[in-house]
Amino acid sequence: MNKTQNKNIIFGLLFFSLFVSLPVYSQKNKLVIYTDGACGRCQFAKQFLKKNHILNDNLSINQGDIVMDMWNKLYSIGVAQNAKIELPVIVLNGVVVFPVVENSVVTDTDLSDFLINLDKFYKLGSEFPYSYTGQDYMQIYNGEKEPALVIEQLPGVFYIIVGSYKHLEYARKAEKLLKNESFKRAKIIQSGNKYRISAGNFTHFNELANFTEKLPEKYKNFWILFKDKNNTELIVDNPDGTFAVVAGSFSKKINAVELQNKLKSSGFSDCIINKRNNLYRVVLKSFDKYEKAVSYKKNHNDIKNLWLLLY
Repeated sequence: MNKTQNKNIIFGLLFFSLFVSLPVYSQKNKLVIYTDGACGRCQFAKQFLKKNHILNDNLSINQGDIVMDMWNKLYSIGVAQNAKIELPVIVLNGVVVFPVVENSVVTDTDLSDFLINLDKFYKLGSEFPYSYTGQDYMQIYNGEKEPALVIEQLPGVFYIIVGSYKHLEYARKAEKLLKNESFKRAKIIQSGNKYRISAGNFTHFNELANFTEKLPEKYKNFWILFKDKNNTELIVDNPDGTFAVVAGSFSKKINAVELQNKLKSSGFSDCIINKRNNLYRVVLKSFDKYEKAVSYKKNHNDIKNLWLLLY
């Protein structure tokens, strides 16, 4: 065997190893995107899908037969002939999965959220069973389960918090009142100098809904506290959201801005303000993984009173 043949074999093996090392998501799914060259969101979606090795084919609707093919797919899911549909149109395994909301506005955030969720399913190596419906994902394959919420993947205990006190004596009275109201699992959760009252606790997030529906009206302003095996605490606003390390929470925006500016001047350039329920939270940094947020908080324990939030 001569040197040229050896080089060709080596090159061929290297090319093959590079090819198989890429995440080949198209083995189970085939994804096609219909775009218009003048559509900025189309270009954004196409680049995202290419970058993540998801896209199988990009079809421009500037060609008559292609645009008719796109509309036929839309008609097949019940879209009216005079409907207004915003581009891009994304088709998975011959079924339109984005958008399926006719005559309504689909925002850039909607598209971005859809693409991120699509990428998550592909990386799991499973079929993507949901179509975008404006606020929810709609099941289109029979027998498929909805994707697990972010919070459901965390081992620990969820507490339904209905009150918080600075003094233990008041917390004990609240605990006794709950138990007298048949909430036998009511207990006090101490966190620093706060005494929180839990009406109930569960090891699985999906168990909370039935319990909270039965809470009396006076306890409807409850919130959810999660504690892992290391006793690390996480406040849950959105069970499928982003993990944040929070430096402070204020009722007045000016106080939040003051802390944000102080942190940014100390080098925390990612610091933002998140508003919810008339509270301004100063978020030091956000993460897609719980473990990353916990690690970041531990590495910055020189900053007082940091806490974790899923929002």
